[in-house]
Amino acid sequence: MCMLCWGFDSSHRLQNRKTTMNKPEIVEITERSLSPFDCREMLMMAYYQAKNFSDDPNTKVGAILVNPKGMVIGAGANRMSHVSLVTPENLQAPAKYKLIEHAERDAIYSAARWTRDMLEGSIMFAFYACCADCARAIGLAGVKTLVIHKECMDKTPERWAEHVTVGHDILRRMGVEIVEWSGKIGDCENTFDGKVWYP
Repeated sequence: MCMLCWGFDSSHRLQNRKTTMNKPEIVEITERSLSPFDCREMLMMAYYQAKNFSDDPNTKVGAILVNPKGMVIGAGANRMSHVSLVTPENLQAPAKYKLIEHAERDAIYSAARWTRDMLEGSIMFAFYACCADCARAIGLAGVKTLVIHKECMDKTPERWAEHVTVGHDILRRMGVEIVEWSGKIGDCENTFDGKVWYP
């Protein structure tokens, strides 16, 4: 089966480059089930997406959207909706809260733009998710499962805890399964709440 993904070569390693987000390359992947290895691989892709495309200097979040056939149909990062908005002033709070699109919604938008696949029944891999706005978008888009990374979720600052709790409650009420994957991702780094860590 084929997976669409941004920036991965045939050995599944991210190519060292920062480019504008264009139509995805096609990569052959043979595994069909969502085994723990697949969750790790998809979460790693989300971390790489965050590192290479997030505009937020303090917290970089990424998301990968996979259709029921196992094909990656969307990828997103928390970033400005247009390059003209990327200015030092706009990247600081409180301005950035009004201007940066969250990774989950960015992945949904990229799926709508680049594929004709229906989102119904898809799986989202987002190592850190989600606020109430993203929860509504995830549920309304037809995503059936959200896979998050426990070790990243454990870093939730108190000031964001209520947002995440409300987001998860909305997802459950909308029938979206939340899977918390636990384990070492390896071979990547992330900036979260102003600190670099190695998931």
